[in-house]
Amino acid sequence: MIFSSQNIMKSLSKLLQERYPAYPVYTILNRQEMTYPCFILSLISSTLENQIGNRLFCNLCMEIVFVQQHGSASGEEEITDIIDCLDEVLELIPYSDGESTALIRSYERQWRIENEELHYQFHIKNRMSLVEKENLMKELEGNNASIKQ
Repeated sequence: MIFSSQNIMKSLSKLLQERYPAYPVYTILNRQEMTYPCFILSLISSTLENQIGNRLFCNLCMEIVFVQQHGSASGEEEITDIIDCLDEVLELIPYSDGESTALIRSYERQWRIENEELHYQFHIKNRMSLVEKENLMKELEGNNASIKQ
């Protein structure tokens, strides 16, 4: 399985579209062309740490923002429902790389409401193995050359 931040974004987008088909999901921020209410997915930060051998530890900090029309009559109630849903579905995220699927756990989930927008942040922590390149030179042949006296 190939792990990438782009596949994480696609998997999260698919998950949100399945739960909320009426709301568009954006990964590129262009507020002038958005229709509201909607979800905005973004990668906030990413760290990679070398581990033993050919392993890496990847820590992605993700954010889902739910944006609605300001002053919406059912705004706070809808945000509360979305918080409950995200708490449930983001514990184990169905991840797909196009060929195979797996469940990936999220960590440190937290949310806050700013200017009638829900900001839901979480971390995805994953260990990866790099594909080792094959060493094509198996052995070094000795050169029988010598210095003439």
